Amino acid sequence: MSITLRDLSAMAGKVVTLTVRQDDDPGYVDIEGKLVAATYDGIVLQLRTGAQIYPIGLLIHARLGPRLGKLTRRKLRPIPKSQARQHLADRHGISFDLVKHLTPEAALDLHNAIDHDNLGHNHRAVEVEEDEEE
Repeated sequence: MSITLRDLSAMAGKVVTLTVRQDDDPGYVDIEGKLVAATYDGIVLQLRTGAQIYPIGLLIHARLGPRLGKLTRRKLRPIPKSQARQHLADRHGISFDLVKHLTPEAALDLHNAIDHDNLGHNHRAVEVEEDEEE
């Protein structure tokens, strides 16, 4: 795909991903940053570490796109029985119509049956004190 200076100028002020050829290596590298300016001489890209100029001849591809942030798994406290239904609806995407008919005990059993190994959160292995019965 060939990209024009007009295309690059339209991306000014936006976060972009540039695919550039490296001077000393036949491979390519993707660089993300805010496009400050584009001229026939080069592209000015604002990186987290500072501004960098890339010669226009090294540019292979450019696309708009957000920076990919660090993805972490949240560590949540163990879920008490009284909060299991809400947690299933909020964090696990279980249908509200299903959750509202569950008892707190059934909701906790359902939650404990969910494999958290590949989810966006898991629960610390700490004993939870049950809420006082009202």
